[in-house]
Amino acid sequence: MQAIYHSNVFTTVNRVSETQILAQCVLLSTDIEAVGRMTASPSTFRVEEASWEIYRSPGSSLNGSGVAAELTGVEAYRGAGGALGNVARTAGEVPRQLLADCVKGIIQSETYLFRDRGFATAEDYQAFWKEKYEGSCRLYSNLERVTSEWYEHVADRMWGPLLFSRCKTAIISRDGTGSLLAIASFIDSFHEISVRMETTGDVISVCSGKFLRAPDNVCRENESRMATLEGRNITELTKKDLTKQVGGSQGCDHVADVSAHIVSALRQAQESL
Repeated sequence: MQAIYHSNVFTTVNRVSETQILAQCVLLSTDIEAVGRMTASPSTFRVEEASWEIYRSPGSSLNGSGVAAELTGVEAYRGAGGALGNVARTAGEVPRQLLADCVKGIIQSETYLFRDRGFATAEDYQAFWKEKYEGSCRLYSNLERVTSEWYEHVADRMWGPLLFSRCKTAIISRDGTGSLLAIASFIDSFHEISVRMETTGDVISVCSGKFLRAPDNVCRENESRMATLEGRNITELTKKDLTKQVGGSQGCDHVADVSAHIVSALRQAQESL
């Protein structure tokens, strides 16, 4: 096997003052280097400013910077998809992806901002999530089988200005027959997933994964769903397809997220050959 392509996405959310949080997402791959930034209120999650910069891209075709005015005043939470879609139409897909990951990071940072968000106790915040997101993933669709509470899972890192961090990686290699192998990981403050995906031509021939860290053992049941991607064509798979197949009420959005990252890296690797 010979390595031919790398792709890394690193997201952080920090509390920079009593009235502001800063989310930053860096994309560093074989062909692109870029960053997206977003500031927001820790109490309302309303975006104050969102911007992006692309420093390196194929033939410098995407290089540049801009402010995503479409996001100003938008709540950086579930439901921001429409405004992010407008960013894609005006600035392109790379800025949209960077800022979408900033939004995801801000959502995850709520774990440590629950009092700013109006919840008196951690238990109140947990109860809110159980009610509001019931049926949203395998964990919240099987609450009767969950044996670990959320704040038990995250208890060992509940301090400091760093609210959340996440890294998605994919290393693409090619063998002598032209088949591609992707070794990828999804690791953040709360989760850790390892994925192996192989393609023959454009078709996924092998897909397997393992949860190294998860909120509950119920989440680990998603490992078997990764194999359902076998036989799918990477040139046809959309993020919506991946969410439907490995996400959803009996799946995991994080598995869908890392799967989309891998598929994108595989496509880019093929284009570079």
